[in-house]
Amino acid sequence: MATRQLANWITAYMEYTRATESPDAYHFWTAVSVLGAITARQVSLDFNYFTIYPNTYIILVGPSGGRKSAAADIGMAIAESGGIKKFAVKITGAALIKELAECTVKRINGNIIQLCSPMLIYASELGVFLGPDAYSSGVIADLTDLYDCPKKWEKKTISRGAEEIIGPYVSVLAASTPTTLKACIPPDAIGQGFTSRILFIWAAKRKQRVPRPEHDAGTKLLEKSLIADLQHISTLRGTFTFTTQGFEMYRQHYLQRPEPEEEFEDERLRGYASRKDMHLLKLAMALSIAD
Repeated sequence: MATRQLANWITAYMEYTRATESPDAYHFWTAVSVLGAITARQVSLDFNYFTIYPNTYIILVGPSGGRKSAAADIGMAIAESGGIKKFAVKITGAALIKELAECTVKRINGNIIQLCSPMLIYASELGVFLGPDAYSSGVIADLTDLYDCPKKWEKKTISRGAEEIIGPYVSVLAASTPTTLKACIPPDAIGQGFTSRILFIWAAKRKQRVPRPEHDAGTKLLEKSLIADLQHISTLRGTFTFTTQGFEMYRQHYLQRPEPEEEFEDERLRGYASRKDMHLLKLAMALSIAD
């Protein structure tokens, strides 16, 4: 098997996108999303009573013209070239399970045959993708269930009856303005299960003005290396382990951080606060994959 070409995938990706107008925060979290998605349920962190996977739900938030979609589009071009399966049409419960079923792949691990359904849901415009009826239609409840990557997921639809998806592995990367976000996620829904699973990445304005981004021979070579390494990363298998120092740092953080009600007076934010440790571990896995 060929060795990886880059010392660190995220560092290289940030260099690749350096001359664009999109804020670095957008590029960084797009890279985290892509790395988590490409592993396709093949790597995980064993927490004894449950398993944590590096999939993420990330929404880039900012004003119109803030280059949110531009950042996500760059990452998705690399992701698709690396082999990630993308779902980018208006989502409904029926469409979601249909696409997951079509994404199902068979893996042979020794004498064991495993099924998995990996998919990256991509929405350059969140409003077009979800629509104002996302909560009432049950789509948000479905995405909430899928976030934790259950061993199997069953969905009943009028047209297709009951269907079972084995090994779903869903990631979400989207972009939105605050106004559209408010329309898709009503204020009274904030603090419920879905929003606590999302990382909202805010940037107030574009990073710089670039009349025409350069894409010279060096940039093209870096792009090829990013794609090649992403394809290599897609072959990774196994379980993450803590170093002694790493676990001690995490333990101290977990024991010493404030309770959700102490961290946020607004009770709608307490669900997110209670999940910050999960987000931290998913980010740690992505950073490890990047190396």
